[in-house]
Amino acid sequence: MSKSCRIWLKINKKDFGKTLKCDVTKLPINVVKGSYRCSNVTIPNIQFSDSLYLGIEVKEKGWYECGVGEVMKTKFNNYNSVLNLILLGHCESIDKNGITSSIKTINIEKEKGIYVYEGNVFVRILKNEYDYEYVFRNNEWEIFD
Repeated sequence: MSKSCRIWLKINKKDFGKTLKCDVTKLPINVVKGSYRCSNVTIPNIQFSDSLYLGIEVKEKGWYECGVGEVMKTKFNNYNSVLNLILLGHCESIDKNGITSSIKTINIEKEKGIYVYEGNVFVRILKNEYDYEYVFRNNEWEIFD
């Protein structure tokens, strides 16, 4: 049975309120299969908190040892690479062979499957819904299983 996961990124305050677009050339691995269209995503401009997390779902290969976790730790090791992955949106799978995107049309944030969490402390969201959650903050990965 395939494991699903979410990937979260703590957004830098300098990006609050900006409209950004995925740049696939800044991804450390290729989009190998599926369709995608990079469109603008506006980062919320929150005023009552200094922490904002954006996240996406990965439907398959979410396990740590040889799937998403391994790739996150070895390839996505800086803010810009993780941000571009989040801006790409929901993925079918991520492994050492590349990213399989399943989005057919990407016009608005909801269609991209980007989740937003606002708060000073990250807590696991929708507990038990995902097998793993990967959080990139302070230039390192934290893993929740």
